[in-house]
Amino acid sequence: MTVSSASFNDRLARIEKTRKSAKGRIQLHIGDQEAWVANDSAMLRQVIAKTRHSRLAVFKVLPALMVGAIGMMVVTALKMRFLTPELAEKVGSNPDLVLVVAAVLTAFGLGMMLRLASVKLMAVQLLGVALAFVGLHNIAFWQPDMAALAFTPDWVEQQTAQFEPRTLRYAETTIRF
Repeated sequence: MTVSSASFNDRLARIEKTRKSAKGRIQLHIGDQEAWVANDSAMLRQVIAKTRHSRLAVFKVLPALMVGAIGMMVVTALKMRFLTPELAEKVGSNPDLVLVVAAVLTAFGLGMMLRLASVKLMAVQLLGVALAFVGLHNIAFWQPDMAALAFTPDWVEQQTAQFEPRTLRYAETTIRF
């Protein structure tokens, strides 16, 4: 048994000296080696000090909403131009669900490219897809030439015959605005 000649106060002074020089880090002794790791409280202070939201983040809401609507428009245009009856049979009994899922994936992909990828902005993109899904037919009334160019003239005729202008429609529910 070895008896230490250092007093308790000397040991406390040595520990206090290394604590001041550590600056929020902890010195670990692993065998004959030393390792410095960050203290939990120091890491917490660093995380709290980071600015999480900028004041300009509110300006990303409208582009995120538009990205969702654009995703729905792109998928609808692709559907009208390239969906053959053979492919329509493979889609199954609920083509609207496939259309919405494809629009959501398109919107999320476009949003990632435009750095609109936070959870809140993805929710806004989802809202944009939903609004375009229930209201895209209004483009056929407001801009029929552009809608015929973007989609097809048959789509414009179908939408003007099936729906009323200035409405949001899903299933049999119609909301006029």
